[in-house]
Amino acid sequence: ANDWARAVGLPTEADALVEVILGDGLPMDLGRTDTGQAVLNAVSIGSGAKITAETPPRLKAWLGALAYPLYGLIAADGPQPFRVRMTAGDHAWHGDALAVCVANGQTAGGHLAVAPHALLDDGLLDVLVVPAVDESALSALSTLLRDLTRPAWDTAFDELIYSQAEAVSLSFPDGERLLTIDGEPRRTDALTVRAETHAVRACAPPGPLFAATQRVDA
Repeated sequence: ANDWARAVGLPTEADALVEVILGDGLPMDLGRTDTGQAVLNAVSIGSGAKITAETPPRLKAWLGALAYPLYGLIAADGPQPFRVRMTAGDHAWHGDALAVCVANGQTAGGHLAVAPHALLDDGLLDVLVVPAVDESALSALSTLLRDLTRPAWDTAFDELIYSQAEAVSLSFPDGERLLTIDGEPRRTDALTVRAETHAVRACAPPGPLFAATQRVDA
């Protein structure tokens, strides 16, 4: 779905893209799991992670980002709640969730707005927890997550849990869960992700995802 590329505004025209690639780049954070795996964009747990992991490669090649919701309609048996314990800095939460996302970038899962406050160079990870909600709320929630510019994102759906921290720890009391790290599947019953500030230089144009390049109007 090219979430990271779309979010940072990588040009699709060849000459403009080459200019970005040959430029100096921008300092960018990475997430790093306790097993040493780098996180460029996001860690996802829940139905979205299952769909990402199981969507056939041929369908992705044919339909691009549309492959994910299409496969979800065909194959998913509906969102399945799971128990999770989450600690993000001083913020702790536990309960039944439909999805959890630990993000370095702003979007995941086909441009869902999972972390609208995320910056790629702020030394922080953003975590979104979608608690188990009834069916009547799922449609409104889906619409909200697909519109990054929607006004009052923070208050439009009070049940959402959202936090920022240098490190996020997750554990799953009921046993191993399927998750994806930048789209790659793995299973675990616990995971910690820490932010590594300015760990790499990114081939990306200046823009709103980088605090260092944002304009401050007088």
